[in-house]
Amino acid sequence: MEFLFRKRPEVLAYRRFYGNEELIVLNNLTDQEYVLRVDTEGYRKLLGNYEGVKAGNGQLTLRPYETTTLEKIQRQSTSF
Repeated sequence: MEFLFRKRPEVLAYRRFYGNEELIVLNNLTDQEYVLRVDTEGYRKLLGNYEGVKAGNGQLTLRPYETTTLEKIQRQSTSF
């Protein structure tokens, strides 16, 4: 497990690895929105308490008390 944004006490965030799986878990602990530099390319939302994800251009906005889990999309290998 790798903690992210350690200097932002408003946000509890970490990246978790298990085998070939990778998750990013983001939690906003306040009643304010926070914009974080997170590259969400290649990830899909797995869980969360809001509809959708406010992300783009290398940034993600966490809404008040939002928690979201992003799962890295695994590429399927093709056998010939």
